[in-house]
Amino acid sequence: MARAGAAIATLRITQLHVRAGDRQVLHDVSLEVPDGSLCAVIGPSGAGKTTLLRAVAGLVAHSGRVFLDDRDVSDVAPHRRGAAMLFQEPRLFDSMTVLDNVAYAARVRRVPRAARRAAALALLCEVGLADRAHDRPVGLSGGERQRVALARALTARPQVLLLDEPLSALDAPRRAELRTVINDARHTRRLTTLYVSHDIADAVAGADRVAVLIDGAIAQHATPTDVLERPASPQVARLTGNPNVLVDGSMVFTVRPEHIEIHATDTSSAGGEVTDVERRITHDIVKLDSPWGAIQALVAPGCAPAIGTRASVSLPERRRWAFPCDVAASHRTRSFS
Repeated sequence: MARAGAAIATLRITQLHVRAGDRQVLHDVSLEVPDGSLCAVIGPSGAGKTTLLRAVAGLVAHSGRVFLDDRDVSDVAPHRRGAAMLFQEPRLFDSMTVLDNVAYAARVRRVPRAARRAAALALLCEVGLADRAHDRPVGLSGGERQRVALARALTARPQVLLLDEPLSALDAPRRAELRTVINDARHTRRLTTLYVSHDIADAVAGADRVAVLIDGAIAQHATPTDVLERPASPQVARLTGNPNVLVDGSMVFTVRPEHIEIHATDTSSAGGEVTDVERRITHDIVKLDSPWGAIQALVAPGCAPAIGTRASVSLPERRRWAFPCDVAASHRTRSFS
């Protein structure tokens, strides 16, 4: 439930274009994020993910429109847009205490000292850092510094939260902790959230929708399940951790590695040859040649067939996703001409 008095809004981006010199960074990007929901934005390096956030925040020049509900904020100054941005680096003032960092935006707005410090302390309590209020940021861990940055971003009571890979520099335990803190904060306030990540597992963990950005354009915008199981193209499949782009006659299709079943076999006609096995903590990745092309499958640790042996391959029909005819034709032309 939203906090009393909190303003919530649907973020709507229409026909957004951004240029950097002669380079078109974003091409005709249109995206809607309903109020209180989280849309994760994924894509390869250089696809324009951070530029998209900066355009929404008003930090980069753009054409096209940005709306919060019916309010057009395209030409509104960044500090008046109603959006707060959390960067990959916390960008704290090491010369100030943690409390003064969080209270800084209110200080700029000339909020009385007692009021701004009380509000900042309440936010530090919320992110679990009240006991570090009078410390300097230089003594904090990376995860704690990001919590301070989050508390500072929330002081303006934003309608939209923009997250630019805030977890990427943290180790696994700190990532999990900060993810929980961010999710608690956005759910409490019902913040509409646009979250950039290069990690598909992070992206789908709390997302309502996923937008795949490739070469500055939206390649797919759908639920996490649809993006994972029914990718719009082979490139989208690979970006979401699925290398299995396979060919069967005129059909180009995909099956995620976790859905493929393989078993060691003594027959020379079944399945294909195991070419490699990669060990992981929770599973092994088995790579093999098959009648449909190179395949990767996940098996329980220690259950992989030996390299150089043959294995039977089962591709469950209900788990196959055939690409549209035009996408399939393009893939076959590039791959097999």
